[in-house]
Amino acid sequence: MFTVPTRIRRSVTQKIADPLSNKVCEGGICYVKTQLPSKFFSVRNPRNLTLTGVAVLELCTTESNSTNATPSASPSASCSSNPLERIDLGTAADFAILCKSGVTTTPGSVVGGNIGASPITVNSITGFGMILDPSGEFKTSSGSSSVLGRIYGADLAAPTPAYLGAALADLWSAHLDAASRVFPSYIELGAGILDNLTLEPGLYKWASSLSLTTNVIFDGCPTDIWILQIAGGVIVGASGKVLLEGGALPENIFWDIAGDVTVAAAGHLEGIFIATSITFAAGSSLTGAALVQTAVTLDSTTIVKESIA
Repeated sequence: MFTVPTRIRRSVTQKIADPLSNKVCEGGICYVKTQLPSKFFSVRNPRNLTLTGVAVLELCTTESNSTNATPSASPSASCSSNPLERIDLGTAADFAILCKSGVTTTPGSVVGGNIGASPITVNSITGFGMILDPSGEFKTSSGSSSVLGRIYGADLAAPTPAYLGAALADLWSAHLDAASRVFPSYIELGAGILDNLTLEPGLYKWASSLSLTTNVIFDGCPTDIWILQIAGGVIVGASGKVLLEGGALPENIFWDIAGDVTVAAAGHLEGIFIATSITFAAGSSLTGAALVQTAVTLDSTTIVKESIA
C-alpha cells in the first residue's frame, strides 16, 4: 500500500469525485489509482492535471505503474534531480527595494539592503531621513527608520543614473524570463488559495490572483528553484506567512506577479517579488527583495535582503 509523504498530505486538498479504472494513460503519461482510502491518484510527473474532470496530484512514486511503488524521499533529504534554471536578476540583485515611482515609510521600518528609484529623484524615497555621501552618488539613512545600505536616485551624481537604468533593464529581462517559462509543474494549485499548502520545487502557474491567510511552506534544498507565474495580484492576510523548510532559500523563490502585492499586519514573505507594486502593513516583513514597476509602501516593515546575486 502507498504511504503518502507528510509534505504531500499537507498539499493535497482535492478528492477524486468519480472512480476510474486502475490505470489510465494519456499522451504517454499514466495515472494509477492508489489503495488509499481517500482515492487519490498518482501521476508520473509533478503536475496538477485534470483528466475527465478528476483532479490528479502527484504522490511522489518512483514507479507510477505499480500500486506497490515506493514514495520518493522528501526534499528535506534529497535535492531535485532536475532543478529549474534560476532567474538571472543581473544588477537588480544589488537591491532590497528597486522601483520607478518611489518608496514611503512610517517610523520604525528597517531595510537591510540598498534602495533604488529611477527615473524619479532620490527625494521620492521618503520617511527614512537621508544624508548625502561626499561622493554625491548615493545617500545613507538617519532617523527612526533605517536603511542598512545605500539609497540611490536618478538625480544623483554619475555613475548612479546609468547604474539604476541598468538595474531596471535587468529587472525587466528577469520578468520576461520568468513569464516565458513553459511546461509548469502545477497549474492553478489550490485554486489560488495557498493556505496550508506545501510547494515542492518547480514552475507554478495561476491565471488569477493568490491569497494567503495562514501558512504556505516551500520545501526543498538550497539548490532548488521555484518560479511562480501569477497573472493577478497577491493578497496576504493578517498573520499570513511564507515558511521555508529543508534548506530552501528565499533567493531561489521567484514570484513573478502581474498585479499588486498587499501584505496585512504581521504578514511575512520570503522570496524575490517582481510585481507592479507592494504595500506592507504594520509589522509585516520580507526576507528577499521587492522589485517593482511602481512604488513600495512600508509601515514599520522589516526587509532583509539575502544574497540574491
